[in-house]
Amino acid sequence: MTPREVAQTLREISQLLQIKGENAFKVRAYDLGADAFDALPGDPAAPGGLYERVKNGTLTELGGIGKAISEKVTELVKRRRCSSRSWTSAISPTWSAPAASTSCAA
Repeated sequence: MTPREVAQTLREISQLLQIKGENAFKVRAYDLGADAFDALPGDPAAPGGLYERVKNGTLTELGGIGKAISEKVTELVKRRRCSSRSWTSAISPTWSAPAASTSCAA
């Protein structure tokens, strides 16, 4: 998983939140998070890159990355997937995806 792929995932969530009519501040948080990952080195294994930040738990040191996004991205990078509950809670705390859905892109 590259920083660009993480950024794309966050932008997709932002778009879904916009469609849903979610609070503009929440939508903007995902857009800012995407921008932060776009600013990282393209190689996730580079010094100061995505893998190092996930390993050291320093994603929140990036501007625009809060605790919730940091936790979701950490799960995504470590597992190469994330639980549907983790990502769908970003979209709606009351919506639950089908049990078989475990991909972040789903």
